[in-house]
Amino acid sequence: MGNNKLKGTMKTLEAVLAASILLIGMGFIFMPKTSSATDGMKEQGYSALQYLADSGELRKYAESEQNIDILLDPLLDYNFKGMFCKEGCKTDLPDNKEIVIVDYYISGYASSDGIKSDPKRFRLYLWHP
Repeated sequence: MGNNKLKGTMKTLEAVLAASILLIGMGFIFMPKTSSATDGMKEQGYSALQYLADSGELRKYAESEQNIDILLDPLLDYNFKGMFCKEGCKTDLPDNKEIVIVDYYISGYASSDGIKSDPKRFRLYLWHP
């Protein structure tokens, strides 16, 4: 009789252990992904460009292809380099740094009075100091 009681206890312990392992495994599988530091950089870069676009400043600078670093500097916590690009964006970037690239497109337009603006691409490179 004591042997049967021990067998029952062992079976219960095995079942509890198996259920625990399954629950822990499922927790790891379905655990939400944590965002990386580069995700934060990309999000901040895009938000800064969106803010400038919403205020009309980005289009104004895009039409003359002026450097907008002075506008971006107070909005970004990272080192950056930005430029308007027609085709491949070529620039010197620091070595041994993880660089995040954010491309932002400004639409073109044509008005009824003949004023035309071509679409522009602004490329922003971001990296940690």
